[in-house]
Amino acid sequence: MNRSTHSRFLSFLLALVMVFSVFPAPAMAAEGTVTYTKVTKDLDDWTGEYLLVYEEQGFALDGSLGTVDAVNNYKEVTIADNTIQTADHTFAVFAEAVEGGYVLKTASGLYIYHSTDANKISTTTNRDTAAKYPITFSVADDGIDIVLSSGPHMRFNAASDQMRFRYYKSTSYTNQKPVTLYKLDSSTVPGTETVATPTATPAAGAVDSGTTVTFSCATEGAAIQYKAGDGAWTDYTGALTITEAVTFTVKATKEGMNDSAEATFAYTIKSDTPAENISTIKQALDGATDASFTVKGVVTLV
Repeated sequence: MNRSTHSRFLSFLLALVMVFSVFPAPAMAAEGTVTYTKVTKDLDDWTGEYLLVYEEQGFALDGSLGTVDAVNNYKEVTIADNTIQTADHTFAVFAEAVEGGYVLKTASGLYIYHSTDANKISTTTNRDTAAKYPITFSVADDGIDIVLSSGPHMRFNAASDQMRFRYYKSTSYTNQKPVTLYKLDSSTVPGTETVATPTATPAAGAVDSGTTVTFSCATEGAAIQYKAGDGAWTDYTGALTITEAVTFTVKATKEGMNDSAEATFAYTIKSDTPAENISTIKQALDGATDASFTVKGVVTLV
C-alpha cells in the first residue's frame, strides 16, 4: 500500500469513527429493570405505583397515553411467576389516597374516573375532580375489583373491535374481563437505598404493666409508623405505655428511599401475683400463734 492510499484509508477510518460516535450506545437490556409483583391480598394501604393488567393476554393499561379511553389502550407485558419485569415506567399508574378511598393517576399525569356508571373513562388533570368519585380496591378470586363510588368497575373489553381497559357498568358481560394489579417492588429500583428496620426498647417479651416502649430508626429523618395487632397504621410520635399483651408491627419511611422492612415486637405482662406459700396443717399448728398460713388439704370435722 503506497503512502497516498494509506493516507486515504486512515481518513476513511477517522470519518467512520466520527459518524458512529454521534449515535448513542445501546443500553444493556437489564439496566434500569424493575419488578412489579402481583397483589394477591387486600392491602392496608393501596398507595403506590402499579401496572393495571389483563393477565389472560398479558396486556397492561398504557399510562403514557394522552387519550386513555381508546381502543388498544394497552401495552404487551411478559408475566412470569406473578411478576413483571420492565425498564419502562411510562405505562404505570399510581394510586393516591383521598377521602373515602383512592384515585388512579396515569404516568402521563391524567386522573382516570367517571361520574356515572356508564361505560367510559373520563380523565382530568385536577385531582379534586377525580376525588369526588373515590375508588375502592378488593381482591377477588379472578382478579382485583376496582370500583368507583359512582358505580362502574374497571375491566378489559376483549371483544375484537374494542380491546380496551375501561370502566363498565356490569362485570357479567362475556367480553368484559377481570383485571388485576401488579405493584412496584421498590427494592428493585436501581440506586435507591432502603430505610433501616426500626428497633424497640425494651426488647420484646414479658414486661411490667405500665412499661413504656419506644421505637427508633437508625436512618436519620425517617418517619416511623406502627400498628397494634390488626389495627390501622398510626404515626409514631412518642413512647407507648403497655398495660396488656400486645403485638406491634413497625415500619419506617423516608422520601427518596425504599420503605424499611416491617418489624414485629410482641409484649406480654408479667404476673404481679406472688407465688403462694403453701403450708401443711401440721406446719400451721406448730407455727407461731401470731403467724398467718395458707393451708391446702382435707379437713374432717368430728
